[in-house]
Amino acid sequence: MTRLGTWFVTACLLATTPVVAEDVPPLADISVTSTLDGSRQPSRIWIPKRASTRPTPLLVFLHSWSGDYTQDNSAWLKQAVSRNWIFLHPNFRGRNDTPAACGSKLARADILDAIDHTSRKHQVDPRRIYLAGSSGGGHMA
Repeated sequence: MTRLGTWFVTACLLATTPVVAEDVPPLADISVTSTLDGSRQPSRIWIPKRASTRPTPLLVFLHSWSGDYTQDNSAWLKQAVSRNWIFLHPNFRGRNDTPAACGSKLARADILDAIDHTSRKHQVDPRRIYLAGSSGGGHMA
């Protein structure tokens, strides 16, 4: 690597701000009924105050396949909070311990069910629903 490349990488790493739990608000636990099998699927959510008065963007963050909805994704939550967006973290069948958790029809439906549930309960802007994820969550997004 060249000196310029090393300097650039170092500058980028130093410019990032670590996120700690104190930087973000707590998430609320919710439960969503699966439209495919009727099971209750957990999610975590954060709702900004403005979501009760006007359409609000929704950031849906999907956990890695080795994790579940309790996985720490503070950096993504912090971004949603800074923009006053709703943040949703569905479980979509949890860790990759079972075939149902690995990109199955059930897992896909769980994500859509969580989005529909959130949209019914809060003023979600239907034109501004964003999916992001890490590892298996990126695949599902």
